[in-house]
Amino acid sequence: MELKGQAGASVLHPMSNFAMGARFSEQLLTLLSQVRTVVTSTESLMKSGVSPPVNLP
Repeated sequence: MELKGQAGASVLHPMSNFAMGARFSEQLLTLLSQVRTVVTSTESLMKSGVSPPVNLP
């Protein structure tokens, strides 16, 4: 009985971890696409001869 409960918990636990991981990677992808948008707009500004408003290190 006790073993069955442990097995059920171990099956349930990775699923919640997976859900959290999926949500995290989704946010990460959104952040990456936003960064890429900023980078491309900055590059196009530099190509047109205008200095970017952000001071890059």
